[in-house]
Amino acid sequence: MNPLVKINQLQLQFENHTNHKTLSNISFEVAHGETLLLLGPSGSGKSTLTLCLNGLFPRELDGQMAGEILFDGKHAAAFFPGELSQLVGVVFQDPETQFCMMQVDDEIAFGLENIGTPPAEIGQKNRSCLSTCGHVSLQNIYDRKLIRRPKAKTCIGLYSGNGTCPAST
Repeated sequence: MNPLVKINQLQLQFENHTNHKTLSNISFEVAHGETLLLLGPSGSGKSTLTLCLNGLFPRELDGQMAGEILFDGKHAAAFFPGELSQLVGVVFQDPETQFCMMQVDDEIAFGLENIGTPPAEIGQKNRSCLSTCGHVSLQNIYDRKLIRRPKAKTCIGLYSGNGTCPAST
């Protein structure tokens, strides 16, 4: 069985940083069912690696990338734009910046709409995600009243189109 994610000798250099590589010779694998935590000091390349994993780089950003990124044996470049963002979600350090709707349940429904979930399925998937994340009591709460941890959990829920949001963060 192929690993879920395989990174082989990934290197990245932004166009405006010609004197150094932002990522240099990164290699790792993530097996199916495994969880990955990117941890490091500010400026170490965590966000840049995430942009590579979710397909925004090199399609949307200027620079040069070398090496391989594979998802279940398929090269990242073979995915259509937007496809990888359904496999790799990003929760920003400040989750407040990710919200665009006023209520928690609307925020999750908005994400489901954006990935093409049939309207008849949105209500059930939304409730399932809220339940799994422990947010049922927050579904009609205005997001500005949420504190950081529930906001981060809600952001994780946005990337869980199948209603399997992790129970804790």
